[in-house]
Formats: sequence, C-alpha cells, structure tokens
Amino acid sequence: MVSRLRSLLWTKAVLISSLVALLTSGCVTHPHAKRSDSIGLWENSVGGRMEFRDDGRFIATSIPLDPRCTEEDDPLQHKQGSGAGTWKLEGFPDEGPGAHIILDVKNDSAGYCDIWTVFTGAKPLSEMQLLYQHDDPGRFRRSTATSR
Repeated sequence: MVSRLRSLLWTKAVLISSLVALLTSGCVTHPHAKRSDSIGLWENSVGGRMEFRDDGRFIATSIPLDPRCTEEDDPLQHKQGSGAGTWKLEGFPDEGPGAHIILDVKNDSAGYCDIWTVFTGAKPLSEMQLLYQHDDPGRFRRSTATSR
C-alpha cells in the first residue's frame, strides 16, 4: 500500500513538473525590469519605431496596431499606425513586465489605442514584444540610433 502511494505521488510530481516546463518553455521574460530599461528608441524589422521618453511621453512611427484600435474589418489584418501618447512600466496580467501605452493614433483608427508590451529576448531587456502581434513586425529591438 505504501509503495503504491509513493508511486502515485511520484507520478503526480513528474506530471506537474512536465506541465510547468511545457507552459514556460520558450517564454523569456525579465521580472526585474525597471522603468529606465524602457527609455529610448526601439525598432522593428520593417521600419517601425517606438520611442519611450523619460517624461512619460511616447512616440510611435509605423507600428502594427491591434485590430481593435482600427476600423479594419479583418481582425487578422494589422494596420500600421503612428502617433504620440503616454506610457508607464506595467506588466499585463500573467505576461511579465513591459510597457502600457496609451496612443493617440494619427490615422483613421478609433482615436486612441491601448497597447501592451512585454520584455523578451535572449539578452536581458533587449527585445520588447507587442502582445497582440506575435510575429516579427511585433518584435522591437533596442536601437543604437538617436531619437528624433
């Protein structure tokens, strides 16, 4: 009876460990991010730019917008948008630290856009991912260029 109980407990422990490993594989977030880690210019592979300023202002140029922030009928189409707004360091629930951006959009969208990012990347704090855009245009890397 005791050995059967041990066997069941061991099996349960292995299953729980496997589940945790599966759920967290491929997810590299950085829980010790500070506000200063966001400040500066970030660029994606197709010319999009996000600038986080120390005073809480934010400037975006040609970044993919969440379909809920545009008048686009196709929810899979990500329009590019530009504009200015504000930001703060704040993690989206269950995603880890990143930036919460309120963007006043210049194009034909709904007027403002609530954007969430999360820090990712192999090097700590080297990439920022838009939570609604899980391909390359949604991945921004810290830029060495100076802001405009």
